Amino acid sequence: MKKLALMFSGVLIATTPQSGWTETLNSRNLVKKDGIYYKAFSDAPFNGKVKGRLNGRLKDGKKEGLFEIYYDNRLIKSRGYYNKGKHSDGLYESYRENGRLIIKGHYKNGRKNGFWIQPHRKEGGFWILYYDSGQLESKEHWKDAKLLKKVKVK
Repeated sequence: MKKLALMFSGVLIATTPQSGWTETLNSRNLVKKDGIYYKAFSDAPFNGKVKGRLNGRLKDGKKEGLFEIYYDNRLIKSRGYYNKGKHSDGLYESYRENGRLIIKGHYKNGRKNGFWIQPHRKEGGFWILYYDSGQLESKEHWKDAKLLKKVKVK
């Protein structure tokens, strides 16, 4: 009888999922330190689903799979696919707080790939452009819809 109870206990423990993998946490209860997300007041990187301003899944405290970040006004800030916290194959989008698209494109093997859309690029600021291969093409500085400087990278 003792052997049967002991064997049953072992099977139960072995088949019970770890609570960290099934836990869902509001992003307000996360702390980011050195690029790793931790549950508040914990030293262990968080594993599980995240809801709120951050929406997705964390594995070992890093973004995994489809991950979305929202502004306080609940509009999307960015959306993309991740593997071990780094950009993964798939679509990536980034938006301004007013909902306007900043940039949209695809990653392949962790690098920018193909055509990237930057609809308001000429408004102002610094822009970095890439070739389809993911290599740096040029750097531009715009102000009031005027190109001030463009540096081609060879």
